[in-house]
Amino acid sequence: MIRKFLFLLLIALMAATDSYSDVVINEIAYNPTDIQYEAGSLREFIELYNPGPSAVDLSGYVFSNGITYVFPAETKLLADSYLVVVSSPTHSSWKGKNYQILGPYEGRLSNSGERLTLSRSDGTRVDSVKYSDFFPWPRTPDGYGLTLERIAWDLPSEDFHSWRASLFGDGTPGTINSITGTLPRPVITAYEVSPRHPTSKDAVTVRFGFDAADTIDSATIHWEIAEQRSTGGGNEPAFLAIGYDIWRYWTGRQLEPSEGLEWTQTDFDDSSWKQGPGGHGYSIGDMVGTRLSDMRRRYSTVYVRQDFNLTDPTILESVYLYVFYTGGYVCYINGVEVSRMNAPDVAAYDSLATGSHDVNDPAVLELTDTQRFLQKGKNVISLVGLNYNLDANSFVIAAFLLEGRKSSTAVESTSLPMTKAAGLLQSATYEAVIPPYPSQTLIRFNAELLLTNGRLLKLPHVAELRPFESYFVYDGEIDSNLPVLWLYEPVTTALPEISRSVGGAVILPAGDKDPLVFDGAIVTSSRNGQKLKFLKGEEFRGDRTLNISPETTNAYTTAGPSSSFREWMGHWFFREMGVPSPRAEWFRVINGKQSSGAEQTQQLLVQQVNERFLEMNGFNPNGDLYKRNYVSPNWEKHTNLEGGVTSMNDLVKSMRPRDPLELRAAIENNLAVDEFMAYTVASVLTSNWDGFHNNHWMYLDPDAKKWWIFPWDLDKVWGYTDSNSMFVEMPLNFPLDGRAAHAAREPGPITGILQKDAQFREEYIKNLRIEMSRAFAADKLYAKIGEMRSFLLEDLDKLEKQIGQKRDDRRKQITDSCKTIETFIDLRRAFLDKVLPTPVDDWQVY
Repeated sequence: MIRKFLFLLLIALMAATDSYSDVVINEIAYNPTDIQYEAGSLREFIELYNPGPSAVDLSGYVFSNGITYVFPAETKLLADSYLVVVSSPTHSSWKGKNYQILGPYEGRLSNSGERLTLSRSDGTRVDSVKYSDFFPWPRTPDGYGLTLERIAWDLPSEDFHSWRASLFGDGTPGTINSITGTLPRPVITAYEVSPRHPTSKDAVTVRFGFDAADTIDSATIHWEIAEQRSTGGGNEPAFLAIGYDIWRYWTGRQLEPSEGLEWTQTDFDDSSWKQGPGGHGYSIGDMVGTRLSDMRRRYSTVYVRQDFNLTDPTILESVYLYVFYTGGYVCYINGVEVSRMNAPDVAAYDSLATGSHDVNDPAVLELTDTQRFLQKGKNVISLVGLNYNLDANSFVIAAFLLEGRKSSTAVESTSLPMTKAAGLLQSATYEAVIPPYPSQTLIRFNAELLLTNGRLLKLPHVAELRPFESYFVYDGEIDSNLPVLWLYEPVTTALPEISRSVGGAVILPAGDKDPLVFDGAIVTSSRNGQKLKFLKGEEFRGDRTLNISPETTNAYTTAGPSSSFREWMGHWFFREMGVPSPRAEWFRVINGKQSSGAEQTQQLLVQQVNERFLEMNGFNPNGDLYKRNYVSPNWEKHTNLEGGVTSMNDLVKSMRPRDPLELRAAIENNLAVDEFMAYTVASVLTSNWDGFHNNHWMYLDPDAKKWWIFPWDLDKVWGYTDSNSMFVEMPLNFPLDGRAAHAAREPGPITGILQKDAQFREEYIKNLRIEMSRAFAADKLYAKIGEMRSFLLEDLDKLEKQIGQKRDDRRKQITDSCKTIETFIDLRRAFLDKVLPTPVDDWQVY
């Protein structure tokens, strides 16, 4: 039996060796990341390499598995050269390259893995590989910006040992692979932590299993404590420049403020400039601090500057820039341009912005590489704001600069030699014991192997999504009604050969005793909080992305401190109305190494609308999903980007006002009418001001061929109860014309047309009245608000006991926010009772 196995192995190796006399498949980009609204699949490629001493004639060669492509006649690949077959040869990625680029090919490379086969014109195989995005194949090429690279051309293509993720974003098409020289063996075959859920009393035994045991001389374990930083829940980053503080400003009425860009430098003399509170412009209400009453129809630009000081700029890995603007701008820090939006290449004093912009959707940027523009001592941030039209009804430019990520090297790693515990032929197990650590400590560890050839190898590989493994120490001391989230923003880990910033999360589901570790999860900043993106295959309850709102919402959300409460109630209400709506859930978020003195906050996590959301709600995830924005692009496509927005354009075209009978037919043919009805009624009852023209999702079910609508960004529902009556008195016609007291929106491109259909309109009015006594019944809403209030206050009692101090600010925020929503409900119901027609069944009362 052994002889037969060795014979077959020898034959296979001979066949494989023979194939290398030709070209080899050398690199695969099977799932490049989408960039903004552009499909990553447009940058797919397969790289071939000719390792031989002579050119190879590829005429008639064909990719017959995975994709389909026949090489043109007289295609030659020179010795020691590369050729790239791409999905879209006209894409900008391939312009100006000094290597051969062929394509397009038919089909798409599978994101989950498939077989690729390159054959000669006579059908004989040249090379073949069956790649995968599951262990033991590397996972980072699957949508994380890296490619799948072959370690060496003479390693067998069918063996996962021969492949690694590239070290460079977008890979190395047309040149030597970044992982050339990497040792293909050994690799980790398994690991184990015992006990699986350690407490602070437990020493932890870590075991690694490796293959190619005969190549290993010894093993060492390295570990470190994962650091945490503030989540922003109760310890906001410091402001460097504040939009509503005093700024120096210069209006572009007649000339530039300086001959060149001197006005952006720290040593520029701005003593002749005027001073005023930030928010320079006109007709934007509270957003304008310095009103430029002479600007409209006279000049198009405003220049603003503000100084700030830094004692040690080297501790800042990044800063956050928020810019509120209606047209365009260019922003400089110490003379270095750091951001521009809707600005011409040369922004002169009389320039106009290249487009308009919604002031409620600020530019939010994390600026890295801070040594490029920050300096010790005096710094200056400067902006030129550009109006998009001299006759525009409003204009504003306002900027905020905040501290971002601070330099943080993880705690210096600790090392121990590992002992060989067990193993079979060609495999080995090594183990070590890590001493006990305090509760709520995340331990990260990897292995370093000394090989028999004298080389050192660290595993997991540096390009893996998580170049280490980890466990969490927990004694069960957190008493909370809520799920508990320990959030780890990206900090530097020195465990792999190349230091990297890695984030992560640990979650204790409500009622459970054992936390779930999601180390390597991606934590990023968003406009009003953070996003937590789980690694593929390691999602929490199936969710790929969760949006995290801070406990005290920042100044840039419309409803301020009550925003997250409105959001939670809003999503609950839409679901009560039968509308698929993202799950919103309160979490206890803990920041700090240990429970004693740790920052603990109550924050709202909202499920992201994406393919996973569709699956969880019983929809086909392969349908077209669009987000409706206030600004361009109005329809932001999130799935099937290759097809562009054709499906949405076709819908809008088919729904244009026409003969009433044709409109009714178009509505019934294109829309899930009952769901649109429920969405419209729920939005009008709760005064979902932004929910018609923008701030919603639309989805085309590829099976039923019907469109659905889902709510999003509900911080304005249960609207204001101040002197502005536009929310409380949002009229029944708002979905039709977008007009309310003191303000207006363009009507929704689809929901507005629905209101023009007499049958829909009649049912809409009828359902409003029905839901006034059902879903929108005061006692039902009060009960839900009371449930939320009691739930959070009870948890707050436990939180205060945990941290040993009172949180009166949070208690007031909870009670005030709930009261605000209740007040709105009373006022809204009173208004609707006046304007809704009395049901026919009630006429007898009169």
